[in-house]
Amino acid sequence: MFVVSGTMTNQITVMTYCQRGDQIIVHDRSHIYNLEVAGILATSGVQPRAISTSEGCFDLPQLKKEINQADIQHAPTVMICLENTFDLNRGLVTPVRHIDEIYFFTQQYGLIVFLDGARIFNAAIASKLPVARICKHVDTVAFCLSKGLACPIGSVLLGTKDFIAKAKRMRQRLGGGWRQAGIIAVAGIVSLDEMIERLAEDHDHAKLLALGLKEIGLGIDMEQVQTNIVHVDLSGISVDAYYFAENYLMRE
Repeated sequence: MFVVSGTMTNQITVMTYCQRGDQIIVHDRSHIYNLEVAGILATSGVQPRAISTSEGCFDLPQLKKEINQADIQHAPTVMICLENTFDLNRGLVTPVRHIDEIYFFTQQYGLIVFLDGARIFNAAIASKLPVARICKHVDTVAFCLSKGLACPIGSVLLGTKDFIAKAKRMRQRLGGGWRQAGIIAVAGIVSLDEMIERLAEDHDHAKLLALGLKEIGLGIDMEQVQTNIVHVDLSGISVDAYYFAENYLMRE
């Protein structure tokens, strides 16, 4: 199902799978929790349970403690949200073995596993795995056509026929049933046909940039430059990001 943005795919997924008063578990640095204007609560009435993770991977014993069964005091846990890759996690790739592990772990509780794969093609290129393998053990996945793939707008939500039939109603509810979608969808098809392999160029350029920044003394951990995101530590020069951008990057 084609929609306007990754934020809309995330919100539609929550609206489709969850009832008001349900709970979902998310990474504490995930997009759906930090960058969507509290849409989980405001639009769906769903309670997010945010868990701190190590490089985007849940600790299973901790995860188990956060899963609620429906009772008189607790919101029942319905869904686990993963993300691969994501900018607040410095572009790190979530290992496919962890995604598999989460899926099989949550099956004993009857939970949905949703993968926000906004940059999943970056993860696939970096890990040398097909996207189909990364998504093998999730119920629903979304990806962006505009992040690295050169499409001007649009994201895609994938799931079972039954899920998509329900999700279309949620898309309409959010105002996403646009008649003009076909015009942009053409660009999306070009992105999928011609741009995926070129993501490797983005990764090479990110490493080149990271090496250059490291050489001039900025804090760069090269092991964390896995995809097309470069995380710069400015603590060594005692300035914050705003000062650095204004005084070093904006000068003519």
